[in-house]
Amino acid sequence: MQNVDAANHTDLHDLSELISDHFLKQTASNLYKTLLFYELFFVNLKRQIDSNKENSMSHFAHKPNYFFLSHTLVGFLTNKIQQAGELSELTIDLKDIFSLFHQDLASTTSNLEGIINIADNYHVGTESPEYRLISSYKIHAESNTVTFHFSPKSVQALQQGQALIAPDANNYE
Repeated sequence: MQNVDAANHTDLHDLSELISDHFLKQTASNLYKTLLFYELFFVNLKRQIDSNKENSMSHFAHKPNYFFLSHTLVGFLTNKIQQAGELSELTIDLKDIFSLFHQDLASTTSNLEGIINIADNYHVGTESPEYRLISSYKIHAESNTVTFHFSPKSVQALQQGQALIAPDANNYE
């Protein structure tokens, strides 16, 4: 009886090793397939991210003509002032500025502050500080708007037909 038990034990041991070897080979094969899948997944993901980065960064990678865009913005604001008559404050949606800047995303977002900094140096009639067209402004990121406050003297001078005086481009870097 011991011989039968020993033979069964040997057969079971061999069977166990065979199953273990098969399981290990199957596991290794599945692991290899999984690693190949993830490698392909991450290679494709990296390509997609790089492609999106190039496409999205192209919206921000150029240098806009700040003076042209600030002049365009001031023209827009003066038209609004002339249409409204006495206007001390104007809030504009960024979508309107995006449209005004011909769908230039960089100028409407990351470069907007620089453009407005030039625009707020426009004067009406005289270069006296109280005749600056824009007395202050605030960009409201949470509501996607910009609020401009106008100098009452500049609005009155504009209504009287006084000329706009642009800032000197040679004074900016």
